[in-house]
Amino acid sequence: MHEIILTALKTKYKDLGLSDTILKAYADKIERSGIEESEIQSKVDDLETDLKVLQSFSDQNRTLQKEIKGLKDKLETKAPEPEKPEPSKGGENGNDKGAENELLQAIKDLKQEVLSIKTEKIQQTNAEKLTSKLKDLGVKETFYKGRIKAEFENDEQLEAYALELKADEDAYLQSLNIESLKNQTPPQFGEAAKSGEVSPEVKAFIASKQNSNE
Repeated sequence: MHEIILTALKTKYKDLGLSDTILKAYADKIERSGIEESEIQSKVDDLETDLKVLQSFSDQNRTLQKEIKGLKDKLETKAPEPEKPEPSKGGENGNDKGAENELLQAIKDLKQEVLSIKTEKIQQTNAEKLTSKLKDLGVKETFYKGRIKAEFENDEQLEAYALELKADEDAYLQSLNIESLKNQTPPQFGEAAKSGEVSPEVKAFIASKQNSNE
């Protein structure tokens, strides 16, 4: 009787995609009701509404399971388990920490050394540029010697300083010429310095310098 009922259920509801387990359970239920064989088809037909509802629930459950699995796969792909750090092989008694500190200090010292060399090179280059510019302007070395500096933010500042020294020299020379003219004794007409003697103009210039130094 059970096999006849099960076969009738499979034939009637083959398109619902229900599992054999479900159909066997309903076959057992019909058999226990004590029906005659002639009543089997009628009982099978009466289960249509119940089995369609069950089939709908089963479909929803399968869809939900697929969605859950898909989400789980995505999470595992996007957030893989972080690798566990390998245990330190030489970290006994803080050796690794000490070595790390020594390395950081060495890097810091190296950076400082490179910076010092770079700064020194820039200053040397600036001093050479300034000297060349002063020579181009005709400034005497005896005037700018000791006033060379090398710390400039750019070439414009360097050139401005060179022009400042040139202006200082011009003003200095002009003041010397003025003092020289003031102290100069006009020579008599046709008078010239004798051989081996210093001219009156030079004497006046030397005297003015001596007076300014006193």
